Amino acid sequence: MLPFLFDQGITARVMEDYQVGIEVPRDEEDGTFTSNSVAHSVRFVMLESEGGKKVRENARRISLIFGDTKSNDKCIEDLVDFMAKHTKNKNTNHVIFLSSVMLCVLIIIIIVSLLYIK
Repeated sequence: MLPFLFDQGITARVMEDYQVGIEVPRDEEDGTFTSNSVAHSVRFVMLESEGGKKVRENARRISLIFGDTKSNDKCIEDLVDFMAKHTKNKNTNHVIFLSSVMLCVLIIIIIVSLLYIK
């Protein structure tokens, strides 16, 4: 996993813990990714017999769970509708709050899915 934002390093480690990805090693001095570390990580996932195979299998399972865009879109639309109906005040602060709640719900769904594949 190649993190670009502050929280993605943690996400990369979690995904590696659940064996659905691997964290790309960084340069010790400045934290950048080297071409060698990226190439090694890609080779590991694509060519390694046991470790890479396990990562690929788990990634396929996750893609089946999250790859059904119609089902995912329907779930998100239902969640937004439910939250909108149960909000007393329809101002923008509530929209931001609803977006935050939706993000938390999606994170919970991802964690439960990861627990399912382990």
